[in-house]
Amino acid sequence: MTAQEPTNADQTPLERELVGHIWVDSGQLLLTDPGYAEDLDYETIDTATDKKHRHAVLLDGMAMVFRSGLRNSRYPVYVTRFENGAIFKIEIEMTEPLE
Repeated sequence: MTAQEPTNADQTPLERELVGHIWVDSGQLLLTDPGYAEDLDYETIDTATDKKHRHAVLLDGMAMVFRSGLRNSRYPVYVTRFENGAIFKIEIEMTEPLE
Protein backbone atom coordinates (compact mmCIF):
# COMPACT_ATOMS: atom_id res chain seq x y z
CA MET A 1 0.00 0.00 0.00
CA THR A 2 1.25 3.50 -0.78
CA ALA A 3 0.11 6.95 0.32
CA GLN A 4 -1.44 7.43 -3.12
CA GLU A 5 -3.57 4.30 -2.70
CA PRO A 6 -5.42 4.56 0.63
CA THR A 7 -7.59 1.63 1.69
CA ASN A 8 -10.23 3.76 3.44
CA ALA A 9 -11.16 7.36 4.19
CA ASP A 10 -9.32 7.28 7.53
CA GLN A 11 -6.03 6.94 5.62
CA THR A 12 -6.60 9.77 3.14
CA PRO A 13 -4.07 12.54 3.84
CA LEU A 14 -5.57 15.98 4.38
CA GLU A 15 -4.11 19.33 3.41
CA ARG A 16 -0.92 20.38 5.11
CA GLU A 17 -0.92 23.06 7.79
CA LEU A 18 1.75 25.39 9.11
CA VAL A 19 2.43 24.32 12.70
CA GLY A 20 5.39 26.53 13.56
CA HIS A 21 8.94 27.48 12.71
CA ILE A 22 12.32 25.96 13.54
CA TRP A 23 15.35 28.13 14.28
CA VAL A 24 18.67 27.10 12.79
CA ASP A 25 21.72 28.80 14.33
CA SER A 26 24.47 26.25 13.66
CA GLY A 27 23.47 25.66 10.04
CA GLN A 28 22.35 22.10 10.85
CA LEU A 29 19.30 20.21 12.04
CA LEU A 30 19.28 16.93 13.97
CA LEU A 31 16.40 14.46 13.79
CA THR A 32 16.45 11.85 16.55
CA ASP A 33 14.60 10.46 19.52
CA PRO A 34 15.48 12.62 22.55
CA GLY A 35 16.96 9.55 24.24
CA TYR A 36 19.77 9.42 21.67
CA ALA A 37 20.64 13.13 21.61
CA GLU A 38 23.01 12.82 24.55
CA ASP A 39 25.12 10.35 22.53
CA LEU A 40 25.97 13.03 19.95
CA ASP A 41 28.31 15.97 20.24
CA TYR A 42 28.62 19.05 18.04
CA GLU A 43 31.96 17.98 16.54
CA THR A 44 30.52 14.63 15.36
CA ILE A 45 27.51 16.35 13.80
CA ASP A 46 29.60 19.09 12.19
CA THR A 47 32.07 16.59 10.70
CA ALA A 48 29.25 14.40 9.33
CA THR A 49 27.66 17.31 7.46
CA ASP A 50 30.58 18.97 5.73
CA LYS A 51 30.03 20.84 2.45
CA LYS A 52 30.51 17.65 0.43
CA HIS A 53 28.16 15.53 2.56
CA ARG A 54 25.23 17.75 3.51
CA HIS A 55 23.42 14.97 5.37
CA ALA A 56 24.35 11.86 7.32
CA VAL A 57 22.85 8.97 9.23
CA LEU A 58 24.40 8.62 12.69
CA LEU A 59 24.30 6.12 15.55
CA ASP A 60 23.47 3.20 13.24
CA GLY A 61 20.28 4.88 12.05
CA MET A 62 19.16 6.34 15.36
CA ALA A 63 19.75 9.91 14.14
CA MET A 64 19.88 11.90 10.94
CA VAL A 65 21.58 15.26 10.58
CA PHE A 66 21.52 17.68 7.67
CA ARG A 67 22.64 21.17 6.71
CA SER A 68 20.08 23.93 6.45
CA GLY A 69 18.97 25.22 3.09
CA LEU A 70 20.21 28.75 2.55
CA ARG A 71 21.61 30.00 5.84
CA ASN A 72 21.00 30.26 9.55
CA SER A 73 17.44 31.45 9.97
CA ARG A 74 13.90 30.45 10.91
CA TYR A 75 12.20 27.92 8.62
CA PRO A 76 8.48 27.00 8.40
CA VAL A 77 7.37 23.54 9.51
CA TYR A 78 4.27 21.95 7.95
CA VAL A 79 2.32 18.86 9.04
CA THR A 80 -0.04 16.77 6.90
CA ARG A 81 -2.37 14.51 8.90
CA PHE A 82 -4.71 11.65 8.21
CA GLU A 83 -8.41 12.23 8.91
CA ASN A 84 -8.00 10.59 12.33
CA GLY A 85 -5.32 13.18 13.30
CA ALA A 86 -2.29 10.90 12.97
CA ILE A 87 0.68 12.54 11.27
CA PHE A 88 1.23 11.52 7.64
CA LYS A 89 4.33 13.66 7.08
CA ILE A 90 6.29 16.63 8.36
CA GLU A 91 7.99 19.08 6.00
CA ILE A 92 10.55 21.78 6.72
CA GLU A 93 10.85 24.26 3.89
CA MET A 94 14.47 25.35 3.93
CA THR A 95 14.46 27.52 0.83
CA GLU A 96 12.69 30.63 2.12
CA PRO A 97 14.11 31.72 5.45
CA LEU A 98 12.13 34.22 7.47
CA GLU A 99 13.94 37.14 9.01
